[in-house]
Amino acid sequence: MRIQHPGRFALGLLPLLILIGAAAYVFDHYHPLDYLPRETWGPYLQDVRSDEITIAWKSKSDKRGFVAWGPDRRRPTFRKEGRRELHAVRLRGLDPGNTYWYRVNDGGSWLGEWRQFRTAPVPGAPAEFVFAALGDSGDGSSRAWEVAYGLARAKPDLLIHTGDVVYPSGLARDYGRGLFEPFHHLLALVPMYPTMGNHDTGPTGGKAFREIFALPVNDEDGGSDYYSFDYGDVHFTCLNSNSRVASLRPGSPQRRWLERDLSRSRARWKIVFFHHPPFSATARAGRGRLRGIVPLLERMGVSLVLNGHAHAYERTRPIRTTREGHPVVYVITGGGGGGLIDVGRGPNTAFSRRAYHFVLVRVTPQALHLSAIDPRSGKAFDRAVILPPRALQSGSPLLPSAREEAPERRPSPWTRGPAKTG
Repeated sequence: MRIQHPGRFALGLLPLLILIGAAAYVFDHYHPLDYLPRETWGPYLQDVRSDEITIAWKSKSDKRGFVAWGPDRRRPTFRKEGRRELHAVRLRGLDPGNTYWYRVNDGGSWLGEWRQFRTAPVPGAPAEFVFAALGDSGDGSSRAWEVAYGLARAKPDLLIHTGDVVYPSGLARDYGRGLFEPFHHLLALVPMYPTMGNHDTGPTGGKAFREIFALPVNDEDGGSDYYSFDYGDVHFTCLNSNSRVASLRPGSPQRRWLERDLSRSRARWKIVFFHHPPFSATARAGRGRLRGIVPLLERMGVSLVLNGHAHAYERTRPIRTTREGHPVVYVITGGGGGGLIDVGRGPNTAFSRRAYHFVLVRVTPQALHLSAIDPRSGKAFDRAVILPPRALQSGSPLLPSAREEAPERRPSPWTRGPAKTG
């Protein structure tokens, strides 16, 4: 039998095919901008209040920049900043729930065009708004860019990040590719509140995280490893679940602060977010170490807990572990761009899916309307309604619950989007 050998043409194509396959892999995992010099970041919005906001950016070198801002961009106010690379300008004396224009000058050149920000409602005001949540987004892959694009189209009022903001080591050099390139448009318009993930701590214990983000400070140690803030009638509490950085054991500084923080709040809604999930059908549940704070969250009337770490989506049924506590819904939003993991169904699971996604929560005085969104189609693949704690329902016998809704069918908001990836 005569054996047919591949011709010269076929052999010549082999290196080309290998090159094309390698290029496709690199593009899928490393955006082309990864190879451009990251001399500037931002601007990006931080720590919005009803009367204040921080505008931050990174310069090419130690420069004296400034922010032009005001309700009318034709008659702006100018706020100068000292000579440094990382800038954080605090604007004060703003009006609640108002829209302002701003533009950043990096010591000689403008960083983009005029943009807008909106201040928060007055604390305790029953204002309706939408916030987004995502986690584990920091690999700079095409999937992270798709999630960022979907979030920008959703136009939330603020953004909660459940950790692993950047990969692999939480160093300053990771933030360009991992955060400020894919999410640059969103972060210039929407204030982001992140919690520290295990990759964000890295070998330096989170040094770059603390330097880059201008977050609220706590009254325990004056730092921002854990913090809280109010947005309308919602009290958000951010915890640090990395035990080597900040313990949550009884008697620890963070645990003492958490008890004070939640007990002082009179907000209708209390939402807590941290990286490692106490409950999960994946292999990445915190279990004993983090379930120690669950009775405290129930006792203090927390309605919703947001986590990351498990690279998937999972929503629990309302969980109550103590007789006197209020049920709490736990949502894992870890599909921000990092490689996905399998998720099944555990005894506490109401819904789970192995998918890239982000979460939108529409806040009203009556309920939290939660949706898990596919960033490519813009459609919800899970919906639930969370009711407030019994003590806030004017005598209603209802406890907090998550009532599932069928995802509504609506046209995709995408006109053009990123190329489809596997």
